[in-house]
Amino acid sequence: MQQMFPQLEPPNNDKAFMDRVGWQLILLFATFVAALIAAIILGTTHVIGFDWIVTILVGIMLGIMVFCVWYAFRTREKLQEQYHKDIAAIKNDVLTFKNDIRHMREDETHQWNEWAISFSAQTDKEHRERTEELKRQCKEAVHDAELRLDVSVKNAQSLFSSAVESNRIAVDLYKQQLIHAQNQMAALEERLRKELTPENKE
Repeated sequence: MQQMFPQLEPPNNDKAFMDRVGWQLILLFATFVAALIAAIILGTTHVIGFDWIVTILVGIMLGIMVFCVWYAFRTREKLQEQYHKDIAAIKNDVLTFKNDIRHMREDETHQWNEWAISFSAQTDKEHRERTEELKRQCKEAVHDAELRLDVSVKNAQSLFSSAVESNRIAVDLYKQQLIHAQNQMAALEERLRKELTPENKE
């Protein structure tokens, strides 16, 4: 990832001024001083007339003034160009910063989405595992209940069958006793009839 916050170093104004203007001004000042000294020497030694000295000094001053005006315009153009370059660099740094922030937000959003998907998948997996475990436990419980119910039903059927068999045996015994009692009653009635019949004949 690119650098998030662009580091803009403050320009060294003194160094920049010396690099752009200083040496030219020093050279110009030295030239003016040398011309002035030369004019004073020439004037005092009467090599040339005073009018020519004044003319030469005025010409030198006009030349210096023209050079200063030209240099001022040239410096202004360079500073204006540098200003535009600095503005473009600042805009580029701001755009880079915005892009970095946007990429960071996109990466963060992507990571959150991946985490959410992973968490949902893990939660769904755990839910399915718990559901399968509950289903297995329910099936085991139902199977155990069915086994216990089957045993209970078989026991009840066995008891019912035993009760029915006992009842049938009791009914058979009662029927046999009833038949035996009827036979005894019939034999007793026959014997009474026989005993009463001779008495009637007499």
